[in-house]
Amino acid sequence: MIEPNDLLAAARLVREKAHAPYSLFRVGAAIRGASGRIYSGANVENAAFPQGQCAEASAIGTMIAHGEKRIAEILVLANSAEICAPCGGCRQRLREFGFDETIVYLANPAGIQQQIKLKDLLPLSFGPANLPSAKNLNHPAISLMDLTSLNDDDTDAKIQQLAQRATTPAGPVAALCVYSKFLVTAKKSLPYSMIRLATVVNFPGGNLAETKITQDVSFALDLGAEEIDIVIPYHLYRQDPSTANRSLVRALVERAKKQIGAGRVLKVILETGVLHDDRLIEMAAQDCVDGGADFLKTSTGKTPVGATIAAVKTLLQVIQKNQPSGRQVGCKISGGVRQPSEADQYLMLVEKMMGKDWINPANLRFGASSLLDQLLNTSSKTVNQGY
Repeated sequence: MIEPNDLLAAARLVREKAHAPYSLFRVGAAIRGASGRIYSGANVENAAFPQGQCAEASAIGTMIAHGEKRIAEILVLANSAEICAPCGGCRQRLREFGFDETIVYLANPAGIQQQIKLKDLLPLSFGPANLPSAKNLNHPAISLMDLTSLNDDDTDAKIQQLAQRATTPAGPVAALCVYSKFLVTAKKSLPYSMIRLATVVNFPGGNLAETKITQDVSFALDLGAEEIDIVIPYHLYRQDPSTANRSLVRALVERAKKQIGAGRVLKVILETGVLHDDRLIEMAAQDCVDGGADFLKTSTGKTPVGATIAAVKTLLQVIQKNQPSGRQVGCKISGGVRQPSEADQYLMLVEKMMGKDWINPANLRFGASSLLDQLLNTSSKTVNQGY
């Protein structure tokens, strides 16, 4: 018998927690994600039988909730002498998050009895590649975009027009980013929308007093902001990156994160084009992560140099470094990204460093305005041959 003991142990433990008062047939499933982490789940029955949930579905849900989307291995363990293979619905779920070489272990109380690859479990399967949309791809950066207008001449009418652009023929953008005074207009222009509302604080200079920053965050939250992009006092790193100054930055981020609370996103703007030095960028990024930032963002877009490949690489390295601690931190690429070819370069870098599954709005954003129209005009052929 094969013995991947960690998967079997996790499945045994969770199987005992199954809710199966009707069938008395308890099942546990354990998934090893692409990262190596293990996620487990048990079957949950319901008096209205169709409303129950299989163990595999529970384990997949746990995996998704922790930010992973790829199954490397899965073990299914029932409390009978016979092995328990995934049902039809769960096979479809495995098809969505597995790949051809995903290993499926089938076990009973005596241990693992059979091992099979997903491609052999599903010789004729239906998946994302079979959908028409997969053959006519839209540019992936569209769904990652924080569509932005932070101009001195913004008006309610201009923000309304911006909001109309946010829901595109290729699907919605991730968020709409405007000055706080236009949040109500933006919200009214996007009724019942999944597009999140974002605004900026301590913008663009990063030099406001603590009391003013606190007031501005409260004002933004009261008007419906779901995401706050806050500028740190980045000039401190250029002047004197002392322990005291670094502590000031961490404290600012900590206060802001505590103030916005759970369910809202704090993006911290480092102004990497001004910091310029990789050592200073890394230092500032780590301080922001330690303070509780949800995203590290390159630039306000108000300085001569915005995002660069080198700066984004440094931010991603800091994010990688902190992954073992369980800190989920994203990256927002903002400042000067105007052409699809530029977005493609960043996407290729992110895929190389973080993996393709990391490329989703929970982890990656582009802060832009003019980029959207260019992306909508990009053909599927360009997308496939470029990024």
